[in-house]
Amino acid sequence: MTLWLDMTGGRLRADYRFGSDTVYNTLPVLNFTVEDRARITECAEKILAERQKLIDRGKSLEMMYKPGDELYYPRLFDAHDQLDKAVYKAYGLPIDINEKDVQVFLFNEYLKSNKTKTSVKK
Repeated sequence: MTLWLDMTGGRLRADYRFGSDTVYNTLPVLNFTVEDRARITECAEKILAERQKLIDRGKSLEMMYKPGDELYYPRLFDAHDQLDKAVYKAYGLPIDINEKDVQVFLFNEYLKSNKTKTSVKK
């Protein structure tokens, strides 16, 4: 989830900086069903396949994800939307949830998983 990376990782210029202790091993992953995991994996693989098609056509990741150029790569961004929906479903969140509410939810789940008594308020 890039939202978690944005919240917990760092940046050096425009590049992300992250490590297993600051980003990946801290993302609260609930007990997702086998079906949810399979759907998330399927969506992630679609993203990778769409990226590879674009790379084969000479596009770089920088070009694919340049802000404002989403309309040039509709299949890629549709695949990202499908992944977002699959992840939200796995977390039991509504598909139309806003980013701030996702942040609050994730931090509260992180705090619960670390047995912390504090919670994040909206």
